[in-house]
Amino acid sequence: MRPPIRCALALLTAVATAHAQEPIATPGATSVLVVSGSASATIPADKAFVRIAVETRAPTAAAAGVRNAQTLLAVLAALRDVGVDSTGIVTAGYTVAVHWRPGENGRPAREDGYLARNAVRVELAALDRVGAVIDAALGAGANRIDGVHFVATGSDSARRSVLEQAALAARRDAESLARATGGRLGRLLEMSTSPPFRGGLGDSLSSVHLQMGYVQTEIPPPEIAVYATVYARWEYQSPR
Repeated sequence: MRPPIRCALALLTAVATAHAQEPIATPGATSVLVVSGSASATIPADKAFVRIAVETRAPTAAAAGVRNAQTLLAVLAALRDVGVDSTGIVTAGYTVAVHWRPGENGRPAREDGYLARNAVRVELAALDRVGAVIDAALGAGANRIDGVHFVATGSDSARRSVLEQAALAARRDAESLARATGGRLGRLLEMSTSPPFRGGLGDSLSSVHLQMGYVQTEIPPPEIAVYATVYARWEYQSPR
């Protein structure tokens, strides 16, 4: 029996950073401070999705389909035996098509029977059961494991939190820049999660990302990284 996968659950404190530019002033126009602020956090994965598939070949499409159905029934029974609820198993794709054998020595590919493929996605809340589920599926006849996708159900809340921290970081940076140049920070003119300023902060920075871990069997679930960058313009009040 494969040793259970253990998940280290940890929630790290978000770290905020900010970047700013000097006040921008054009003749006859209001001076403006252009800044960006960033923040990030990590949250533990608490759900896994395992994609399992059965592929069968036969001389005819009907025979390939029958063989596939028989094997998949055995796989589903094995999954239930290791505690997977039927509601957590959904079809992820089904195809029956001609199988083409690659040609050799410059010869064209040729038909070589039919290939049936049936894939299911298994949802698991018990992350330490991922290995047992994969073992059971393979033992019952599954011949493809397309990987394990770990997610964090609290990602939306974490995203909003890092957005708030990124906005606060941008404001603190703008206030510091205004004080350093002898002026004051005026009213907020614009704030966005995508770079709105031409020739300013650069378009290479992404706005808001949710980075999901995608790993193979026997690798512990990763922490999910959530990070955000906001961009803002403030009115700059020059010293009198």
